[in-house]
Amino acid sequence: MTDQSTQPTTTTPKIRTGSCRCGKLTFSAHGPRFFSNYCHCHNCRKGTSAPFTLIIGIPDHQFKWTSDISLRKTTVFTENFEGYYCAECGGYVAQKPLKAPFISTLACCYDEMKQAFCPLKDVIEKEGNTDEYFFKPERHINYENRVCEVNDDLPKFMDFPQPRGSGKLYVKE
Repeated sequence: MTDQSTQPTTTTPKIRTGSCRCGKLTFSAHGPRFFSNYCHCHNCRKGTSAPFTLIIGIPDHQFKWTSDISLRKTTVFTENFEGYYCAECGGYVAQKPLKAPFISTLACCYDEMKQAFCPLKDVIEKEGNTDEYFFKPERHINYENRVCEVNDDLPKFMDFPQPRGSGKLYVKE
């Protein structure tokens, strides 16, 4: 039997949880996201050892570190940008553009994404009564830094959409 009081409704946003590889550095996020992007920047590639990474932008007021903050290692990438790792396992969990009203979380750190077998339909789910999907990517960002071509129909921004970037789209020659 399901406890109806803990099920998300249009007035009670779903609370998502996540962690690093070892599970010691934990966080929670609730409510709708700002964005879901494939990022091709140097920091995402180096932090995840992958050619690009799915990042989920969570408004600052909807994000919370739920473990002892001493487990969070902060790496300053630039004067305006830092990354967050687990001090125990070194797992990359999130990054923060310091002047932005959001934190970028790595999609692979959410508990929903950590299943041994993770079918796409199980993680791309509707948020409440909206047509927005939490994990479904909307676009590529920092595509000018790509290390491989991606053959999909998503818009590919050379840096970021406006107003955070130029809004310039990649055009295949």
